[in-house]
Amino acid sequence: MADDEENAAEDEQPPEEEPEEPQGEQPAEIEDEQEEDEIDLNSWDCTNIAENGKQPICFHYDERWQDDIHLYEPYEVEQALPTDYANCLAVQAYLKMCKLNFTVEMRGNAEFMSPSGQVPFIKCGSFVVSELDPIVAFFAHKDVSLSNSLSDKEKGDMRAYMSLVNNVLTNAEQYVLWNIPEVLNSVTKTRYGSVYPWPLDFFMCLRKRWQCMSRLRVYGWWCKSQADVYEDVEKCCNSLASRLGEGPYFFGGKPTELDALVFGHVYTLLSTPLPDNRLASIVHNFPQLTKLSDRIEKEYFANSLSNSPSNAPEPVPDEEAEVVEDEE
Repeated sequence: MADDEENAAEDEQPPEEEPEEPQGEQPAEIEDEQEEDEIDLNSWDCTNIAENGKQPICFHYDERWQDDIHLYEPYEVEQALPTDYANCLAVQAYLKMCKLNFTVEMRGNAEFMSPSGQVPFIKCGSFVVSELDPIVAFFAHKDVSLSNSLSDKEKGDMRAYMSLVNNVLTNAEQYVLWNIPEVLNSVTKTRYGSVYPWPLDFFMCLRKRWQCMSRLRVYGWWCKSQADVYEDVEKCCNSLASRLGEGPYFFGGKPTELDALVFGHVYTLLSTPLPDNRLASIVHNFPQLTKLSDRIEKEYFANSLSNSPSNAPEPVPDEEAEVVEDEE
C-alpha cells in the first residue's frame, strides 16, 4: 500500500516548466528573416522596381553612372539624315547643358540597336534609353534637370512648345526628305543607303520610306501640298520666335530642354544644303531663332560641329532661283 501511495504521489507531480525566453529577444533565425524583409530604401535607387512576390527588386544606386554615358548615333557626315541629325544634336546639347560628360559612339546600325528604333540613344550603366523625352525623364529621376526652377505653368508651356516642334518641324523634315522626288533621289537615298552594300541599300531605303510615309499618313501630312507644309513651318517658327522674344533663352537666362530641341532643328535646317532649301529660307526670316542657334553653338559646342551654318551656302530665294533657271 505504501508503495502504491508513493507511485500515485509521483504521478500527481506537475511537469517541469521549460525556461522561457527573455522578453525582447528573439531567435537568430527570426531576426535574420526580419532583416531580409526590411529594406533601407534610402540606400537604394528605386526608380526601377519590379515586384517579385513579396519583396521588390531594386537596382542599387551607383554614384559612378555619370562617368559611363555613351551616346549612340549614325555617322554624322555620310549617313545621318537631317531629321536624325537634328535629334542627335538636341540630345548632345541637352547633355552639355546639364554638364554631363558623355562619349559619342557612331554606328552604321545605330537605328537597329535602339530599343525604339529611333536615334539617338544613350547607354548609362545597365540602362538603354532612346529619344530626347525619355532621356530627359531618365536623368530627372537622378535629380538632373534643366527645368527644376520653372513654375508648373512654365513647365506646361515648355511641353506644349516641344510638342509643337516635334509635330511640325519633324514631320516637315520627313516630308521634304521622303516625299519630294528631287530630294529623295539626290540626298535621302544616297545618305541613308551609304552604309549598306548593293542591293541591300535599295531595299533598306524602300523599307525606311514606307515607315516614314506611314507616319506622315497617321499625322495627316502625307496628303498635304508643299505650300501647306511650308505654311505650317512658318507658323511654327513664328510661334517660337514670339515666345523667345529678345531673351537669350525661352524661359529666362538659363536654357531648358526646349532650347536644346529647337537648337537641334534650327541648326540642322540652316547647315544642311538641300535641292529644295525653302525650309532654311523660312528659318532665316526669324532672326530670334538664328541667334539662339548661334548662341548655343558658341557656348556649348565651341564651333566644333562638323556642319556650320556660317559655312553653308545661303539658300537661294524662290524668285532668284527662277531667274537663274530662265537664264540657263
